[in-house]
Amino acid sequence: MRYPPGLRSIPGGTGGTLTIVSPDPRIVPARVSIYKTHTLVARPHPAGLSPRLAGLHPRLLLAPEQLPHLRNRAGSSHAALWRRLIAAWNNRDLAFEKTGESKCVEGPQRLSGEDRVLISAMIALVTAEANDIQQALHAYAGFVRATQQPEFEPLGIDTQAGETLFILSVGYDWLFDWMDEGVRITARNAMERVAGICASYMGPERRDYGQAHYLGCGLGLLAYSLLLQDVQQIAPRWLSQLRGALDCALTLLSEDGSYPHGINLWIYEFGFLLRWLELIRAVRMMTSGSPTGAPWHKPPCSAQRHCPAPSRTGSHSAIPVPCWWR
Repeated sequence: MRYPPGLRSIPGGTGGTLTIVSPDPRIVPARVSIYKTHTLVARPHPAGLSPRLAGLHPRLLLAPEQLPHLRNRAGSSHAALWRRLIAAWNNRDLAFEKTGESKCVEGPQRLSGEDRVLISAMIALVTAEANDIQQALHAYAGFVRATQQPEFEPLGIDTQAGETLFILSVGYDWLFDWMDEGVRITARNAMERVAGICASYMGPERRDYGQAHYLGCGLGLLAYSLLLQDVQQIAPRWLSQLRGALDCALTLLSEDGSYPHGINLWIYEFGFLLRWLELIRAVRMMTSGSPTGAPWHKPPCSAQRHCPAPSRTGSHSAIPVPCWWR
């Protein structure tokens, strides 16, 4: 049989004998390993928001009691990062552009709709000033409208649909106390629509728990379910499924946190996986058999030691580090 580069499934009944045929001896593998594998199937685990956060906002990525520390660090230990955030926000009037390869263009940093939501909402949380709050609400409303347009392409891809839902959920959570009920209803309707799209991608037949497409799409559903657990009836079921999928994703990691998919996918997938862990850390998600000890965090933390320094040369150039306010 022909043996292409990489991994290959071998049908049962071969008796452990593998014959390699190649027209060119230079591409015959020097070594072949045959080993048995099994397909991981996620088992739902009951999971939910910590009772102490019921009815409270923010709850995604940070909790209410962290706000004083966040504000203090913006003017002390994390002042340099805060200045970089403000500098990025000062470029908000520049039209967003990217290259044909979806990379950042040269020159001043340009903010996407997603950037505008998160940066403005973070600034509003820190300053709580009326002008900053209004700018954040304006940025969020603009993003909500954009997601409802027929030409909004990200919803056609599972990964990007999940990222869209993540942004909608975090923006809603961080700005909740400043929204009137009409704005909240509009936002929840938009999130419900995008959540339905994400759920349509996450059928029970999927087993790619450790890959970017599953982790990216699941990220949105995880954030949405934690956000609206107390008002969205389907949220507990999604949380249970995602909790089981997280077990499988972490099982796939080696002790040093490496992935077998190559450096680009490794970085991309860890970008999503770390956001899963950050969400769960902040809400202290209550689960059955919750993996709260050091072994749960060891592989992802090991992987971070290998990540390159943050760079703006491309969208997948570095693993996002945990939330800077910690």
